[in-house]
Amino acid sequence: LGVWLYFRAQVSQPQESTLAAISMDTICPGYKQAYIELKSGERIALGNTGNKQEKRIEGMVLKEEKDGVMILPGDSLADKAVAVEKSWIVVPRGGEYQLILPDGTKVWLNSDSKLEFPNTFVGDERRVKLAGEAYFEVAKNKAKPFRVEVDRVEVVVLGTSFNIHAYDEAVKTTLVEGAVKLNVAGKAYSLSPGFEANVDQGGGKIDVQAVLAWKEGKIIANDERLEDIFRQLSRWYDFEIFYQNAAVKDLHFTGNIPRHATINEVLKFLERTHLVHFSVVGRTVIVSE
Repeated sequence: LGVWLYFRAQVSQPQESTLAAISMDTICPGYKQAYIELKSGERIALGNTGNKQEKRIEGMVLKEEKDGVMILPGDSLADKAVAVEKSWIVVPRGGEYQLILPDGTKVWLNSDSKLEFPNTFVGDERRVKLAGEAYFEVAKNKAKPFRVEVDRVEVVVLGTSFNIHAYDEAVKTTLVEGAVKLNVAGKAYSLSPGFEANVDQGGGKIDVQAVLAWKEGKIIANDERLEDIFRQLSRWYDFEIFYQNAAVKDLHFTGNIPRHATINEVLKFLERTHLVHFSVVGRTVIVSE
């Protein structure tokens, strides 16, 4: 028995070290990255070094700052001669980015998200289109409502702060301050600060701090299902998930995880419950009981 225990210890320790090396080398936290996709299909990478740069394209000026990019209407005669064009700013899995739209509205984009915007806002409204998740601080302009189109929902505001979560699994709007109106299937609904509207599940009072945790560099789970937690993690760390037993998806967890922790630290944190176990193969996290 003593010999067996000795060799078992010698074999198991390298396996754990190898697992740690694999996960740390191949699965890393996200970082600031994005690109702009023009109507022509051309892609322009946005810097993540904090160096200030300016680029002029299709009637607008991209002014890269420390925290992201400022999009300004062009001021030259050549810029003004360009018709209103729409572009996408795209943040891939494993990324995040900040931008300021031509009207001064500030936008924080989460991983696996994209925002369609014009090179300048004309007419009697300001309209953008979102897929993924974003937090908006809308510049006030009573004459021009700000409208965000997402799947099945249009959010209308004059000047306020709110979060929209519009990934495939849900469309949720959370109001931080101010007032918004939601247009859903031809009906209008109003939302009060501190409340969230979910297209499929109604709405109610919400923990705003938990909703905005991604923007503040954290992942906060308040009695959340494991599957929902791993949706966030997989977008941020850019990995695939394989469940050996589908029943573990419905296990609930509570905790506060720094978004820039290593994947090993995150998985060990969840394993402390002794309810689940994880192993890593390449860029796939295998979940077992």
